[in-house]
Amino acid sequence: MSNWQPIETAPKDGREIIVGVDIASTWIARNAWFRKIEDNPHEFDETDIGWWSYKSSVTQEMLEGIFTPTHWIPMPTPPNGPN
Repeated sequence: MSNWQPIETAPKDGREIIVGVDIASTWIARNAWFRKIEDNPHEFDETDIGWWSYKSSVTQEMLEGIFTPTHWIPMPTPPNGPN
């Protein structure tokens, strides 16, 4: 797998990546994407700009505060299925 890179170098084109943050000496990694107003100007405004992830299978949450990502790696290639 790739080495973790600073979040400043992460793609901001809407693709999902894995992001990470150190919270109280515990490394937390989540899949995430960067949301811009241009993604859907009729639904999003300035408060929606930033890193987002799924809180559950259908609920999204902005990663901010102590959950603001500091590093990232590309999503791995998914498995091809059972052998």
